[in-house]
Amino acid sequence: MRIGFDVSSTCHQKTGCTWYADSLIRAMTAQHPENTYILYHHFAKNCHADAAKGTVIEGENVEHPYLGFTAAEGLSEWDAINGGKTPAGSPDVVQSNFFECPRITTAPIVYVIYDLTFLVCPEFLTVGHFFGCLPGVCDALSNASGIIFISEYTHSEFENMFPGWLAERRIPHRVILLASRGAETPSVAAPGNQVWLSVGTIEPRKNHLTLLEAHDLYWERSSQKRPLVLAGGPGWLSGGVHEKIAIREKEGRVRYAGYVSEDELNQLYAQAFAFIYPSHYEGFGLPVLEAMERGVPVISSSTTSLPEVGGDTVEYFDPRSPEQLAERMLALEGDEAHRMALVEKARHRAAEFSWGRVADETLDFYREVRSDWDKRKAAQADASSSFDRQVGQPQTA
Repeated sequence: MRIGFDVSSTCHQKTGCTWYADSLIRAMTAQHPENTYILYHHFAKNCHADAAKGTVIEGENVEHPYLGFTAAEGLSEWDAINGGKTPAGSPDVVQSNFFECPRITTAPIVYVIYDLTFLVCPEFLTVGHFFGCLPGVCDALSNASGIIFISEYTHSEFENMFPGWLAERRIPHRVILLASRGAETPSVAAPGNQVWLSVGTIEPRKNHLTLLEAHDLYWERSSQKRPLVLAGGPGWLSGGVHEKIAIREKEGRVRYAGYVSEDELNQLYAQAFAFIYPSHYEGFGLPVLEAMERGVPVISSSTTSLPEVGGDTVEYFDPRSPEQLAERMLALEGDEAHRMALVEKARHRAAEFSWGRVADETLDFYREVRSDWDKRKAAQADASSSFDRQVGQPQTA
């Protein structure tokens, strides 16, 4: 099979959907070399001044046809594809990974839906984000031949927002849970003067205000007073959060690490006494799985997809309640046996999530989508041929 794969998001600073695209294509090319993989560094309107920053994989079965294109050349190419041109590499199927679902007439396109935050919780986004996400989903409703959901929760949200659409259109779809970025040196966080760690872009959905308030309560009540480390790039609508972080940094209670490299992130996980994820809304929750895999106990909000990832290996709390989060922190700090039990359970659960499994399930779904697409094309051709024959018959009195 010839697989066209959108890696345009990997040309940006890496976030959740970027890690998904990068990790999945690396797993597929390594595990299934019988296929040919065509990596699109420019995809639809997501074109870049410097695409060379994106994922590049060396191998006889991997092509990078647009890697040397300018942004203008990429946009021109995808305008032509929308008009009926075959994408470079003549793929049998194409996967979109970054909120873009162009019209491709020569192959089926698989669209990935990570979450529906922009529809369910628009208050967490800017107007620009809302209108940046909306066209992709709208285009997918028109152009996608198959849809991947990254969690059962995201699938159910889609069914709530667009009831009956998948069934009426008979669109192939599948839930394929993700996997962690992986840890080069997994380590169990030891007791002692370690830190509380939280990872995520500083933006409203990640709920840092509740985390900061909870840490204040914890700091007042704890005899050990572990500081809080926040790792994640500066986001949007977060000026007030950064002000509160700065005050606490001066007092030595909080450290803001900003966006960190993979090596730096691994070091932070190794230093963590526990990991806290207070997010209001997640399509999956990769950082939770990362912490579990690295042997770091997790305290997570109980909303959306997060229990689907953590199962019974995580301590949950209501993300609206700083008091409840502080209680979970103090309880974990006061019971080392329970903390280590969580570590052991989490590692076993995290082992169930692998990119090899994601690659296998995705390739199986490609075959389903391609088969469905071929059948639809054949039915359309038969209908057109039948119509032509009827039109061509002479009229009788």
